[in-house]
Amino acid sequence: LILVCFMVLLAFTLFNADNFTPIAPHGINGILKATIPAFFGFIGFDEVCMLTAEAKDPHRNVPLSLISSIAIVTAVYTVAAISLSGV
Repeated sequence: LILVCFMVLLAFTLFNADNFTPIAPHGINGILKATIPAFFGFIGFDEVCMLTAEAKDPHRNVPLSLISSIAIVTAVYTVAAISLSGV
């Protein structure tokens, strides 16, 4: 996580907004092709459901952990993608 934060901060210092002028140069096909790796990045969260038997108060803790971990990973992934796309 420290390495990702370092890369994001460094990328924002070299950020060039002109890289975003054609926002979707390959159209919808390029967007759909880019969603495939992003989808597989979230596949590992089903393992949390397998650990439900080990959790204390699983009715409360499992949904809370799933939602919070997906939100954190989505935020980090989005910030990293925007910052590194601007370089």
